[in-house]
Amino acid sequence: MLAKHIVSLYDMCFADGMSFDAGTWDEKITDSLNYLFLLKAIVKEGQTNQQN
Repeated sequence: MLAKHIVSLYDMCFADGMSFDAGTWDEKITDSLNYLFLLKAIVKEGQTNQQN
């Protein structure tokens, strides 16, 4: 799902002649950040479990 949001943001950045409202940008960016925060937590938990 993260890849989908990153591709969408990339497409929005390079969409010639198109503009997007702030709500659309906020949604895509916030969703991407949330997926990255979840990934960070998973990685951290995995490292903690390996030490035990």
